[in-house]
Amino acid sequence: MARSTRTVAARSLPAPRRFSLESLEARQLMAGNVDFNLTGGNLFITGDNAANGLQIRQVGTNQFALIGTKNGGNTTVQGAGFKVVSGVTGNVIINMNGGNDLLHIEDGEGTFATQPGLPTTFQLPKFAKNLQVNLGAGVDSLTTDGMTVEGRMILDTGFGTEVDSVRMEDLRVEAKGTFGLALEIDTQGGNDTVEIIDSILKGLVDIDTGAEDDVVKITGTFVVAEGDVVIRTQNGDDLVDLLDVNFNEDVTIDTGFGDDKVQIRDLVGTKDLSILLGGGDDLLRLLAVNAEDADIDGGFNEFDALIDDGGNVFGVADIDNFELE
Repeated sequence: MARSTRTVAARSLPAPRRFSLESLEARQLMAGNVDFNLTGGNLFITGDNAANGLQIRQVGTNQFALIGTKNGGNTTVQGAGFKVVSGVTGNVIINMNGGNDLLHIEDGEGTFATQPGLPTTFQLPKFAKNLQVNLGAGVDSLTTDGMTVEGRMILDTGFGTEVDSVRMEDLRVEAKGTFGLALEIDTQGGNDTVEIIDSILKGLVDIDTGAEDDVVKITGTFVVAEGDVVIRTQNGDDLVDLLDVNFNEDVTIDTGFGDDKVQIRDLVGTKDLSILLGGGDDLLRLLAVNAEDADIDGGFNEFDALIDDGGNVFGVADIDNFELE
């Protein structure tokens, strides 16, 4: 609002005061910083509570580049654009903490390759022992491509109701020295998505997406070496989609309460197949599913549908609480 003025008789008005405004930086998300340390061959990577963007690439034997990427602001690694750490012969433990974080573990070919001094030759990432990732609170994303874990992989997307996304392609988990556990994923609350594509997992696979509306998709994947597959989506309207998979032991799917959809196409090698859809209006669709034994229950209280698209072979089948279509 304009400043009011008044006329003063027989007096000259003082010269107008000049006000200066300091320039302000454009408002943007706070740039995060990622720290790390190497102890006894074990690599510990820690983000802050800002939105961190981090890419991990292997640049040599037991040698990795940790690269800050743009995620709102330009994330730094110990204050720099990237750091290279050598001698990673043990476990890798990543804690991204709060903020909406983006984590990529891949060969990085053709991606973010313009940072000055960054190595230009990369390898498919291979971790010598176990990999543990905690994405922390926030809307987080993990993407891996071509990664091998010699031990086990444990992923926790963090507590809260935010939307988290996990996509792992060409993943190989050897599960050496892990007492049979290959992959454990816990997304806790929120509308979360987990995708596993064209992977080989040599041991138990345990996926728990917590409450809310979740999606679990596994495509073109082998689970071998006496590894069961357990998928729990808990409450919410969930989707479980298995396509062209070879699971050599038992498979358990429990979708909890909610209007859920389970779609299984081209499943081979399974011993015991157990599906419990729980309460809600659920849909189960089967095509070319082979298992020695099948225990399939549509749940209770609501209308559930089973669609048989043919080619299903069960040694012994116990199917209850469905309206067949």
